[in-house]
Amino acid sequence: MLALSILLTAVAVHGLRLRDATPVLSSLDAIKNQMNTVGDLVEPFTGGFNGTLAALEIQDETSKLKNTIDDGVTTIKAISPLNEDDSTQVVDVVVALQGDIYGLLDLLVDKKPAFDTAILGVGSASFLVHIDLQNLRNSTSQLGGAITSKLTDEYRELAPLITSSIDFHFAQALRVYA
Repeated sequence: MLALSILLTAVAVHGLRLRDATPVLSSLDAIKNQMNTVGDLVEPFTGGFNGTLAALEIQDETSKLKNTIDDGVTTIKAISPLNEDDSTQVVDVVVALQGDIYGLLDLLVDKKPAFDTAILGVGSASFLVHIDLQNLRNSTSQLGGAITSKLTDEYRELAPLITSSIDFHFAQALRVYA
């Protein structure tokens, strides 16, 4: 009985922190789904006179993507460090997600001419894409930091290889929209 009382007191004082990959994996899944939503809108985007509403919809979904990433950062910061198996699982998902990130950034680069005529066919919405890319870059960097801080030492040492590569791709896309 005394042991149970001590345990309950310790949990109440220190809070119960999850120690598994589920919150991280759920966050990454939500991010992937929102990235797909943005990509599905950008893919057919052609700009021009009729592109204004589509550009606004892309802007809205991109803001939702940033919020989803930020929510992931908050969720991941609240968990305890991961063990070896959970770290491996998270890293595998991040590596797979890396290709999706590159694909969306490449798509945005390819669509630069369309965004240049997105406001009633004569005005550029590229400045909005630039702002969105900066915001996504910052949030993605925070996400990478949050995930890295929860990994085992072995993976924590390797994480900069992935995070710096993602950041490099953001930098390339931002150069196009500068």
